[in-house]
Amino acid sequence: MALLGASAPPPAAADRATIRPVLLLQDAVRLADGRRQDAGMLRELAAGSPSAWVRHEAARELADYLARRGEWSEYQGVAGHASACGLLLRALYEGNRERIAAATGPALLGDPRDQTCLAALQRASAAGFLSDRDVWRRIRGLIEERKTRDAQRLLGLLKEDRASAATLRNAVNNATSRLLGPRIELRQRVDQELLAVSALVAAIYSRSPKKIGQVSAGLAEYAPRLDADLAAHLWPYIGKWHALNFSYAGAMDAFGRAPLAEHGRYALAWRTRAALRLGDWDEVVRTIETMQGEQRTLSAWRYWHAQAHHELGSRQRARRLMLGVARDFDDYYGLLAKESVGGMQVATATRRPRAALMDKLRDDVDVRMAIALGRDGKTVEARKIWKFLLRRLGDPEVLALAALAAEEGWYLGSINAADAVKADASDHEQRFPTPAAFAAAVADRAAKDGVPPELVYAIIRQESRFNAKAVSSAGARGLMQVMPRTARLVANKHKFTRYSLPRLTLIEPNVTIGVRYMADLYKNYGGDFVRLSAAYNAGPTNLRRWLRRSEGVDRKVFIETIPFTETRLYVKFVLANAVHYAWRLGRDEPRLAPLVAGSY
Repeated sequence: MALLGASAPPPAAADRATIRPVLLLQDAVRLADGRRQDAGMLRELAAGSPSAWVRHEAARELADYLARRGEWSEYQGVAGHASACGLLLRALYEGNRERIAAATGPALLGDPRDQTCLAALQRASAAGFLSDRDVWRRIRGLIEERKTRDAQRLLGLLKEDRASAATLRNAVNNATSRLLGPRIELRQRVDQELLAVSALVAAIYSRSPKKIGQVSAGLAEYAPRLDADLAAHLWPYIGKWHALNFSYAGAMDAFGRAPLAEHGRYALAWRTRAALRLGDWDEVVRTIETMQGEQRTLSAWRYWHAQAHHELGSRQRARRLMLGVARDFDDYYGLLAKESVGGMQVATATRRPRAALMDKLRDDVDVRMAIALGRDGKTVEARKIWKFLLRRLGDPEVLALAALAAEEGWYLGSINAADAVKADASDHEQRFPTPAAFAAAVADRAAKDGVPPELVYAIIRQESRFNAKAVSSAGARGLMQVMPRTARLVANKHKFTRYSLPRLTLIEPNVTIGVRYMADLYKNYGGDFVRLSAAYNAGPTNLRRWLRRSEGVDRKVFIETIPFTETRLYVKFVLANAVHYAWRLGRDEPRLAPLVAGSY
């Protein structure tokens, strides 16, 4: 459990007192996981911490600790907090086949570095409840996530298809040559699995339609010699990488080689996107209707499901489906749907929380702790506590949380809390703030550089949640998350003599550089905010490459098929943000359609 990064500066004395329960939990986890295996402190925190979140987390850690050690009498008292891996250990102890079957799948999807998960899976494998094919399937998933070391940790679970870390590394490091070179003998299942790993890695690192085509052709030569279940699981992965390389016909060919039931959620998403690029609306409907659970309810697929029926001529059904999207969402897709059906307004009401609720929550240990952590830059820990609070509280309390976080200047927490309430019951000003500390700098710079201020706010909300001191893992800094190299180029080009790297975490210098960079992009792209936002996130070079392969493509389909997940989501978020900020700033009837069309 990673709590409070070791390299972070120590918090101020007042804040340290506020976050003391988290610090104690960190120490307790270290003691339980260390050489002494001492869970005494975990027991104390689970029983008596003033923080409800710490009590919950300590009980979860304690449950897994006791499950690993087989201390089942004490385990009973905290069993309700056990992880999937702890539950599997308990089911194995009881010999309850039904519970073992229910817990094995979730445990296999757990973190291979987690002591409880590894212990549970080792025992399940030894007892014959975990097949080699299940293990290999998980290994392939980890390989696709580029987690080779984690995949290697699972090799010890194999019984018949034994493979060493060295052979797996060879399959990864020499992927293309193994797949496209001299034919490999597939004498055993392990040989097939290692070839499958090579095919996945070769696909992942393909950088052109031609290369992914070669990978696909190489796999097709081996396909008749692969077990049917392995081939069916592998082809959807290959299809996804075809689509990511703008090879949509190749994608549909690869997807079509496996039953839809073998497509995971990401393969289904990219199969839908490939069908959108090909204009195959029947396929769009068929694939979306195959989606299960939460994926089927996402605004994206509900919107495209409605749009596909419209394109196929089922106008009444399309309108009914689109009305549902318009009613349930006010994100990018919800705004598109509202404009499509006409007459549905964005929920822009201001709802002030009750003062009594704010006073009550202001004294809550977890509320104070989350806000202190958030303000100190410990975002991961702060968000864990915040999510815990949001799950436990009703809408009135959540709106009060949003107001408290805004009072303290922790806008990430404020926005996330306000967003957790359904739009028509939330506070629009909390969801899309224009904090006084930043408003003058944004208004002044936007006016000087000719960039609509709602576009600036849209970028800031998505980039930093109004955290002027934010520094990303890539080195982006400040409100507008400006990269140092970009800042130098902009400062030199426009002769900003007061530029320096440390000043990028100050409000005015960051906004000056960020908005000037936006203005340059705005001019270069003729006011096209879709291209501006894509370039701001992924860089102009990537955008040029995507545009070269997207001539004549519908603008909404282009946005939906941006290959980088981060950029695809980013563009949608900032487009929706811009419309909401246009409402906040009093623009007349703001609409998303002009932004999507590039004519704002």
